[in-house]
Amino acid sequence: IYNNSWVAIAHNGNITNEKELLALMPGLKRATGMDTEYILRLLECTRTGSIERDLASVFEKLEGSYSLLIMLKDRIIAVRDKTGNRPLSIGINGNGSYYVSSETCAFPSLNVKFLQDVEAGTMVTISDQGLSKTRFAEPMLKMCRFEATYFASAASMVFDESVIRFRMRMGV
Repeated sequence: IYNNSWVAIAHNGNITNEKELLALMPGLKRATGMDTEYILRLLECTRTGSIERDLASVFEKLEGSYSLLIMLKDRIIAVRDKTGNRPLSIGINGNGSYYVSSETCAFPSLNVKFLQDVEAGTMVTISDQGLSKTRFAEPMLKMCRFEATYFASAASMVFDESVIRFRMRMGV
């Protein structure tokens, strides 16, 4: 709960500094074994009234590789860590509704046009006012080619490159 509202989070990646995060929250009794819980627990401890500012403070403490979709009652926030290792894209349909996906190939079947990738070290807030970006860290790109080699659909674009073209180039 943030400012008396529920928060939902979808997480693709891994938080790798568990010991350091536990030291920031002595006595924490975890409800799950998922590393995503650290994000929510740190957010509970950080309440300035600005969700973007509080999330930026949380992300400063995290190490690892992640893309996130955070849903609140009045907005969604798409996040990519500073390494940009996990892809995350935003699309828009003809009615002006926004979509967020880790796979660009999800957009065409929904009649959604690719709009942009979420940049590394950035969160994009989508609300009734449209899109706004907040940079919380300077990018330190460490993009994993396993995304394009094994994980992503051949129909997707990952790291500004067609997955199928990347795979064909790797085969050469």
